[in-house]
Amino acid sequence: MMVIIYLGNDQSYMVDDVLNYHPEKTAKIGAGLNYIMIVLSLFRFIAALGRTQVAANTLGTFTLLMVFVLGGFVVARDDIQDWMIWGYYASPTMYGQNAIAINEFLSDRWSTIRSLDPHLHMPV
Repeated sequence: MMVIIYLGNDQSYMVDDVLNYHPEKTAKIGAGLNYIMIVLSLFRFIAALGRTQVAANTLGTFTLLMVFVLGGFVVARDDIQDWMIWGYYASPTMYGQNAIAINEFLSDRWSTIRSLDPHLHMPV
């Protein structure tokens, strides 16, 4: 499922595959709203710091670089240098990714081993 959010002034972004992590609808809605809230708050923070378009583009590019590199899925937490670990904890992507991973892997559907025969599910 893909959601396109239009912010006006020809600015829009897509939320893709956020709602496909968990089969229950409430978890899908919660994960999607969590992701949208994090992204919107980051956009508003960058807009408040960079009042001009040049400053906002520079801040936005640097922020996205730091969020992607230090988020925990491009570079693993154990591979980040000790002097740069603050960026891992400051990255909002890390908290969202950890929340979605915990929500996904603590689900009941991971406690059984699935086979090709739907009648042969073995509890772990």
